[in-house]
Amino acid sequence: MTITIPEELSAKLAAMTGEERKRRVKEELADGEYASTIHENILEVLAEAELANRFTEEEDRADMIAAVNEGLADIEAGRTVSLEDELARWEVMKAELLARSRK
Repeated sequence: MTITIPEELSAKLAAMTGEERKRRVKEELADGEYASTIHENILEVLAEAELANRFTEEEDRADMIAAVNEGLADIEAGRTVSLEDELARWEVMKAELLARSRK
């Protein structure tokens, strides 16, 4: 991933030590003169990276099959809770919280 920064800032950073450079970049990202330009560039780079990291159809299919198999294994091993049981648990918890809040 490459983030483009203005040439003027790049020249200033090149003349600094590593620690000075880190500090200056943090300052610039916070509210420096070049902050908006750098932020926009970072957002563009992240958006491009997101598009580049999309899975292929085969990878999607393999991930979906793996997820289904994992879910089936959880059911077989008893590591699941029925929706009815979870709703009942929530109702009890909600009643307890309401009772505590009224005290």
